[in-house]
Amino acid sequence: LHIWLPGAHGEAGSDVSPMVSAILLKAGVFGLMLLFLYIGHDNPNATTLLYVLGWVGALTTLVGNMSAAFQEDAKRLLAYSSIAQLGYILFALTIMTQMGWLAGFTYVINHFFFKAVLFLVVGGIVVKLGTHNMYEMGGMIKKMPFSFIAVLISIIVIGGIPPLSGFAGKWLFYNAIIEKGWYFQGVIIFFAGVVAFLYLYKLIHSIFLGQMKDNHRNMTEISAWILVPSYILIIGIMIFSSSPQ
Repeated sequence: LHIWLPGAHGEAGSDVSPMVSAILLKAGVFGLMLLFLYIGHDNPNATTLLYVLGWVGALTTLVGNMSAAFQEDAKRLLAYSSIAQLGYILFALTIMTQMGWLAGFTYVINHFFFKAVLFLVVGGIVVKLGTHNMYEMGGMIKKMPFSFIAVLISIIVIGGIPPLSGFAGKWLFYNAIIEKGWYFQGVIIFFAGVVAFLYLYKLIHSIFLGQMKDNHRNMTEISAWILVPSYILIIGIMIFSSSPQ
């Protein structure tokens, strides 16, 4: 149901994409939260609906991550990643327990931070290099070290690697799954997380660690107007990671 998203992100301006992904997509999450609050966690008539939506969330996560792994357009990759993250959030909310909703809230806040950073920095790189295609990039770590650090921190959060808040989100998530007993969906979620590492590695390797193209040897760091807000958001990630309460 979200086939419009990659095309919209792929063609949107680099100054618009961070708002669309980090903020606008949360409108749908807010709507789901209102729906689930209205249903109530102890409503026996909604059990089947929540179960089906849980499977929708799990499969959305898997399909989103697998689709991202096949992308050559950097912004389309991030768009498919957003689809997967919204799948995580939907699945967490359908669990309808305190642990599940805590996991969902954590993913909402994490996604706001890291996806805004990624769309800002990758969008800045796209503008600087004049191409969306990752195979036309490469070797930018020496030319754009601050951009590399920002992307690396965001990837650490997405990957759920300690000690940042992404690890806390995954910890809550798997505890909520075990508590609920949705083990088959949990296996799909786990496999989707493994696939996520593939596209995350592809993103950072293709842009920063690959072979530098000859026509990019005179490139410099992206604009400070992009880096400064990105690092403000990274400070937010650090605060959330150290004081999640």
